[in-house]
Amino acid sequence: MIKPAPFFSVIIPVYKAEAFLDECVKSVLLQTFDDYELILVDDGSPDNCPAICDEYAKKESRIAVIHKANGGASSARNVGIKAGKGKYLLFIDSDDFYSDKEFFNKLHNVLTKKDAPQLLHFLYSEYHPQTDECKNAVFSQDINLSLNGTSDMLAELIKNDSLFVSPWSFAFSREFIINNSLYFAEGIKSEDIEWGMRVFNLQPTIQIIDERAYVWRMQEDSVTHSIDAAHMQNYMDILKKFAYDFEYRNDEIKRVLLGYMAYQFSVFCGLLHLLNKDEQKQFLKDALQLKWLLKYASGAKAKLVKKLCGLIGLRLTVKVLNFYLKHR
Repeated sequence: MIKPAPFFSVIIPVYKAEAFLDECVKSVLLQTFDDYELILVDDGSPDNCPAICDEYAKKESRIAVIHKANGGASSARNVGIKAGKGKYLLFIDSDDFYSDKEFFNKLHNVLTKKDAPQLLHFLYSEYHPQTDECKNAVFSQDINLSLNGTSDMLAELIKNDSLFVSPWSFAFSREFIINNSLYFAEGIKSEDIEWGMRVFNLQPTIQIIDERAYVWRMQEDSVTHSIDAAHMQNYMDILKKFAYDFEYRNDEIKRVLLGYMAYQFSVFCGLLHLLNKDEQKQFLKDALQLKWLLKYASGAKAKLVKKLCGLIGLRLTVKVLNFYLKHR
């Protein structure tokens, strides 16, 4: 007898996370909704993670383990997507966890209604190990969750600086992902942004729910502490590609997508302070070519950068941002 496909495929890329993996996996196993498969993709982790994964698979039939050579998070996620059989895909990073055992139930209730979305977007919380505090991520309290239509949904999130493109902040229709070959680009940094732009460019149906059960562990060595020139080059290449792709669109979502590009451009300018002066100078030349994106600014952060640019120019705006971010 053929076993029916599960409702969720939960994909966890695993790499150097032995201190956190138990908490992550247990937060899935504690869910009261149990129609899911859990796919642990060991991305060539050099610690005890492979053994931990295998031990869980021995105890729990819903867990499948895939061991592979190290290829990065994108590679591990792609392997999980191809192996998954669920109607919807969920991603969770191996150092994060779910705080609500009813979370999958809540997602299921939305995704089984008539006209269920291809993407269900939820919010998240932040866990700060230094203070042992779990806080709601900083979002505007004015998000209108009742909007309909992809363009309006995205515009609302962007306006409130609340569009977070990390794959773990969505439940995805597996059919939508597979049919559109929405696999993650491998071998680049800022891959979440590149992937998110390809996803939103297809205008999937989206719904937002005010659930914050996903807990993002704020590590001291997070991405803002590991950004280098190669990372920023990938970031700039992504900005250029999608800015010009979106500029030539001729539909209602054009301004929305460029509004998000304006936000990402503003973030890029803020991150320049993490590079040395020579690197900053080189990337500023590239940034000047994309300054036009700020005319589409809709969120508070991008509007602030736009205003500063109008008053003092982009070069001085970057210096102001750098000074502020270094000393905040």
